[in-house]
Amino acid sequence: MKGIESAIWAEFLKMRRSTALWATFAVVSIMILMMGLMMFVLKNPVLAKDLGLLSVKAQLFGAADWPSFFTIFSESMPGMEMVIFGFVSSWVFGREYSDRTAKDLLALPVSRTSIVISKFIVILIWCVVLYLFAFALAITVGNVIQLSGWSFGHAFDRFIVLFEVAFLAVFLDTTVALIASYTRGYLAAIGFIIFAMVIVNFALTLGYGQYYPWAIAMLYATEGMEEQLSATSWIIVFITGSIGFFGTLAWWRYADQT
Repeated sequence: MKGIESAIWAEFLKMRRSTALWATFAVVSIMILMMGLMMFVLKNPVLAKDLGLLSVKAQLFGAADWPSFFTIFSESMPGMEMVIFGFVSSWVFGREYSDRTAKDLLALPVSRTSIVISKFIVILIWCVVLYLFAFALAITVGNVIQLSGWSFGHAFDRFIVLFEVAFLAVFLDTTVALIASYTRGYLAAIGFIIFAMVIVNFALTLGYGQYYPWAIAMLYATEGMEEQLSATSWIIVFITGSIGFFGTLAWWRYADQT
């Protein structure tokens, strides 16, 4: 693939100079800090009484300990990853059209395949770093609050499972990249991922989550729910992600970009 190193470096420069990069880290930070606030309120019932409704929501978490914190973290992260990683994919591919730089990009002495691959590589690195940051921040917040019941084994298990879910999210969000490319912008792609996440609730409620790609990742991340998944579930994930990945490659290679 001609010029892939140069293409990756160019994508990194665009990412580093964008506000989107810092916005994703800010959103992740706010979400983790909110989880920590809930744990803090639950651990301090006097303060919880003064805060009213917030204490009621915090009580849904159970005890103010590491197992409860990891439970809510595991249940929240897949949805967060799907939406935020979807935004990343839509921005990386859609901004070329919204900024009207797609033609200039394609005029460079770099193959279209290399351009697409470089974008996917940058998306993967961006999202993996986001996940590592989220997990590290969660551990830091839990230690600051001084939660009880710490278990390295449990923490490591959650780290590995959610790390795998992060890759699943990136793989599934190749469909977002395809939509961003096809619609020549990022608004439709963002709308798609929001719609996809809304359908997750219906799929899980009706008991068909194991057949819906975005719900499969959530079931896998939730302790005790992964047993609902079968080989069919993973085939569905593979097909969905493959359509997004190879569809995006085909679109950039064969579609009229004029």
